[in-house]
Amino acid sequence: MNTSPITSNQIIIIQTIINKDNNLKAAKEDIIKEASGNRTSSVKELLFTEADSLIKGLKKESSFKKELDKSDPCHKMRGKILSHAHTIGWHKKDARGNVIRDKATQKPKIDFDRVNEWCTKFGYLHKRLDKYTYAELPTLVSQFEKVVDNYLNKF
Repeated sequence: MNTSPITSNQIIIIQTIINKDNNLKAAKEDIIKEASGNRTSSVKELLFTEADSLIKGLKKESSFKKELDKSDPCHKMRGKILSHAHTIGWHKKDARGNVIRDKATQKPKIDFDRVNEWCTKFGYLHKRLDKYTYAELPTLVSQFEKVVDNYLNKF
């Protein structure tokens, strides 16, 4: 194993990639710990080979996310429904009824089971959210927006 220290160029690359993504930014310490085998949580203390592997992994994940966003035209519409679900408080809860939060962002986790339950019970085609096609999603989004309007009009 190469025990050479990380280079300043590697530090810049890692920091740049991590700082572009809020989820990565929030999980930075854990990412560095994993890359170093729990040896450190500081980028500056990574070894050259650890940094090299981390950069390759981060670049691969970044390009995968970009490709995923581009390749799925349904992504925006499903995201709109999930955003509305957050608005009306459809959050995942633990056994005590406390809202479960994402470790990286501390935002409440969406209750996907509840969303899918609504889609299969009340959605116009009665199937899970991920099964709706691009052509079918606009109608489902409109339908869900009515649910949100009704919820908000109660207050």
